[in-house]
Amino acid sequence: MSSNRRKARRSKPGRSQLVLYGITVLVALSMVCSLVSVLVPRRGGGQTPTPSPTAVLLRSTPTPGAFATVTATATVPRLTVTQTTTVSPKVTDSPEASESATAPATALATPFVAGEDSVFTFAVCGDNRNGDKVYRKILDLVASDGSAFLINTGDLVYSGSEARFRHFKSLMREFPLPFFPVAGNHDDYGGSLANYLEYSGAPARHYSFNYGMLHFAIADSSSGEMSLSELEWLDADLSATNKPVKVVCLHHPPFDPAGVGSVMLDGNEEFMDLMTRHGVDYVFSGHIHSYDEAERDGVTYVITGGAGAPLYPEETREAFHHYVRVTVDGEGIATEVIRVD
Repeated sequence: MSSNRRKARRSKPGRSQLVLYGITVLVALSMVCSLVSVLVPRRGGGQTPTPSPTAVLLRSTPTPGAFATVTATATVPRLTVTQTTTVSPKVTDSPEASESATAPATALATPFVAGEDSVFTFAVCGDNRNGDKVYRKILDLVASDGSAFLINTGDLVYSGSEARFRHFKSLMREFPLPFFPVAGNHDDYGGSLANYLEYSGAPARHYSFNYGMLHFAIADSSSGEMSLSELEWLDADLSATNKPVKVVCLHHPPFDPAGVGSVMLDGNEEFMDLMTRHGVDYVFSGHIHSYDEAERDGVTYVITGGAGAPLYPEETREAFHHYVRVTVDGEGIATEVIRVD
């Protein structure tokens, strides 16, 4: 009997054994939990989420031609979204199909811009070429004299290479007003106006726009002549407008009042006949590096080529650096020559 009791007593676990069993179970459970945490990743990768950056609005410096670019860039993890909007002047009716502001070099006739002011001023200059010192003075004067915009009658650079047009674009970077360029013979590069169209801000080789009571047609004589296709475009453009005052701008004058300077090689008479037939009020040109003005058949022809290029004085005509300030009052126009020393 006694031996049986001892055996039975030894078969029951003691308190210390129970504690040991409990510790063993806890260790085992801990190991199982650790294994599960390794095999099953936590949601979100265990990293503290970072908020997406706020969208940043970047506004570029206005480019020549008043095509301001607004770029909004928003960055989120693994994704960059960039939206670019080109803000250009209002497009008006055209006898030809409209083209965008980034039209290729072959694009034709893109009228744009509309201002409703009946009383305003604008400025015209030409032939700055590599005369940066004078041209910078003109840009500063025009920016502060109340002008609504500036027209340059061509020869923006000495030669139409990309490097020279990049430099011209840097000159215009801080100019705050709308800028309307005309293609000149020096802006041509190897028979192409590609760099002119890329960097000057011109929407096409020729284009037109309205401001107040005025219609402006910007024609292309960069080849040195007024071609039949250019005359046809001008005829269609001037026929389509209902503005009472018409202004045409080109680089080569059809004639020289002093009778000594370089003019268009061909299409001169046809161009002037077209101006008379359409009742054009003013024709602004450059190419001759001085200032002159004359009237033919009711059309006033102004030559302004003194924006920085070497001057060409004649016995019958003084040459000086300048720009022309034009004041418009309804249908009335008055010009003032501003000398720049």
